[in-house]
Amino acid sequence: MNNTPASSPVRHTIVAADRVPTREGIVTFLSSAKREGRWALPRAMRVASIMGSAELDLREAEIGEGVSEIEVMAVLGSVEIFVPVGVRVECVGDSLMGSFELRMSGVPEFPPDAPTIRVKGSAYLASVEAVVRGLSRKQRRAEKRLRGSSGSE
Repeated sequence: MNNTPASSPVRHTIVAADRVPTREGIVTFLSSAKREGRWALPRAMRVASIMGSAELDLREAEIGEGVSEIEVMAVLGSVEIFVPVGVRVECVGDSLMGSFELRMSGVPEFPPDAPTIRVKGSAYLASVEAVVRGLSRKQRRAEKRLRGSSGSE
């Protein structure tokens, strides 16, 4: 069930809560990790980035109804979370000589049944950033090519 309007470039899918994994985690140490494309956001996700970087791109992900929680701990590293328009985000964290922030300017109001992603944790000499936005330029071009090729069949 996709609650995203057909005209929207955002391709995340809202699924029943029992269709997403319960728990998962990502750890980076002097390295990087990236989740993008079609993947299922678990109900509870832990991300630890120590002198590394982690990127979670939820713009094409399967997101369960209700509340999903992402717990973050970053030390001398960075964690970026890209959240699609139409998904509510709560961001609560503390930082020491770093930043823990939510950016969502120009986002329309959420539908009453919008899923919620709760980002919480700590950043020590590090940055944690949750950004609400649509697909990237590269993703929009790919989608446009797909629409063009499917329309000619």
